[in-house]
Amino acid sequence: MTEAERTGRRVTIGIAWLAGAPPVLLLCGLIAAGYPVLKTTVITEGVVPVVLSWLLISGRRWVRTLVVIGFGVNAAAAFVQLFRLEWTLTTMLLSSTDAVVHGLAAVVLLLSPQVRAFFEYQNRLVALGLNGS
Repeated sequence: MTEAERTGRRVTIGIAWLAGAPPVLLLCGLIAAGYPVLKTTVITEGVVPVVLSWLLISGRRWVRTLVVIGFGVNAAAAFVQLFRLEWTLTTMLLSSTDAVVHGLAAVVLLLSPQVRAFFEYQNRLVALGLNGS
């Protein structure tokens, strides 16, 4: 593994944490607070983000595309919400943070040469049957 591929792997792991951890933490907070949680919520807010994060770290291109689209849509929605007339300072700060963080993560995941190198490395391993799956 080259230095660029290692850097891409570290960046991808960070973005996977960004994609997977917040929904799981929110779900854990709801459960800890005693709120009733449906099984579908456990699946969509707990299982799906963890599986997508794991697949992203595993170098699955389709998951990379899915995460880029999801982060991009979320960033665009947060950016549009900034222009609503009835915003408070708290709403503005949360929306702008969401727009910046998810927007930058989408751009880095899509355009970073190191991330591309990591995904190419992972796909070479799959082609050679060396990925362990």
